[in-house]
Amino acid sequence: MIVTLPPYLVLDDFARHHGWDGVCAYLDMARRGLDIELELARELLPRPIGQVKQLGSMMVCDVDDDSICKLRVEYEHLRRLGRVRCEWRDGNDVARVMHGRVRGGGGSRRGGGGGDDDGGDGEFRAKNFGAGIWFPDDARIDSTAYARALLNAAANIGRRRGVGGGGEDGEKFDDDDHHDDDDAPAAVTIVENCSPMTSVATIAAGGGFDDDIDCNLINRRHDSTHHAEVRLANGRILQARHVIVATGGMHVDEHLAGLLTPRYSYLVALPHRPITPRFDHGCRYGCDGNDVTGNDDGGKSMMDMRGDSPNFFTLGFSHDWCVESNFVRISGEDHYSGLKRPRSALRCHNLATWGYDKYPYLDANVPYLQRHGVYSETSDYLPLVGTPYSSSRVCYMVGCNAWGQASLSALASSAPALLGYRDFHPDEIDFIRLCSIGRFVGRYVSESARRKDASSRHRRTMDVDSSPSWSLGTVRPEATRSRL
Repeated sequence: MIVTLPPYLVLDDFARHHGWDGVCAYLDMARRGLDIELELARELLPRPIGQVKQLGSMMVCDVDDDSICKLRVEYEHLRRLGRVRCEWRDGNDVARVMHGRVRGGGGSRRGGGGGDDDGGDGEFRAKNFGAGIWFPDDARIDSTAYARALLNAAANIGRRRGVGGGGEDGEKFDDDDHHDDDDAPAAVTIVENCSPMTSVATIAAGGGFDDDIDCNLINRRHDSTHHAEVRLANGRILQARHVIVATGGMHVDEHLAGLLTPRYSYLVALPHRPITPRFDHGCRYGCDGNDVTGNDDGGKSMMDMRGDSPNFFTLGFSHDWCVESNFVRISGEDHYSGLKRPRSALRCHNLATWGYDKYPYLDANVPYLQRHGVYSETSDYLPLVGTPYSSSRVCYMVGCNAWGQASLSALASSAPALLGYRDFHPDEIDFIRLCSIGRFVGRYVSESARRKDASSRHRRTMDVDSSPSWSLGTVRPEATRSRL
């Protein structure tokens, strides 16, 4: 699911931390990330029609007046800012988008009973949601196939650009199994199912750890003798001119300790016979063929021909779900137990119970699929992007916060500028300012605990009285070539 809203309970909370300019910057960044993903997916995926669905999304709220009022405030903020297309929908509209028009049979099938929840007017009424905000441009992508397609495309480009001696960016491998058919190493090599990473660090000239901890992110010193080193659990060492760390959920990095924490997410897939407007005349739930949107367009603006639905998520982001390939797929994040053992059975049971309540015609006696995964979360729910100190060769691009797919996609396109290979485009400056890792790094950062003879050195401490030199508030156009 690709959602273009900040992962906050309400926009007012986000604005308190980052200002309304920050809200606008995030919305613009997420929109750009969505466009990038859709363009790449439609170009690279083997079956883009089935693997890319731009059916929109809807944020919904409970039926009580307080929840509807809060959602209305969100809608007015979005309309005032004018950064995203959105429309207000009442509770009946939400019900039609979720369920179509259903005659009878609206009672829960958990006990095999029937019943009639439709109030006698021949249309199923969702009793759970009072209103919604419709975002017609949002989409979802088969993320597993998308990631694979990106890796394959990178490998193909790397094979075409392979050079003798070493990779274009100075990669060095301990093994001899990274060669193309012509015995020339590729510029890009994919290593899958490798030993876990244990550390990543910047190595200064002479082989020691980098001691330069001046954190000026504008006028950066580019020392060509520095390089990055990745150590794997099996003892293998990978070296490169730069390393981009693009996952944080399964590895606790020393520079990110306290800034980035792992969290569990849970997913269930409840079997669902699609209630498809117009197209599925044998629908056992009584689909009468009318449009789920209330418009005479066959419902194709809301549901596709196979009954796949838009994305839905609650105000406050407690649940997100959709109907996909005859399953109601529901996911939720556990923001409190990510550092403990996963409680998959309990959490997934709770998600399933919630789903049966929202879709009461589903048969709860049928087994459902469940799983859990790990994502990474930051304290202010924004990605961490950039390098932790000036001469670092390790660039971080982490912190999906469960909703950051679009924002991280936009930031990934700025990687060449972050590493100093091109100037920043004008529209990138606000994005990087908002998400720079520098917002958590003072003028000086404490030296790594791994440094030799640390006890005999004069340790520099954070100067809390001086302005942080990483601040991008005074970025000049001519200064934007340096890495942020």
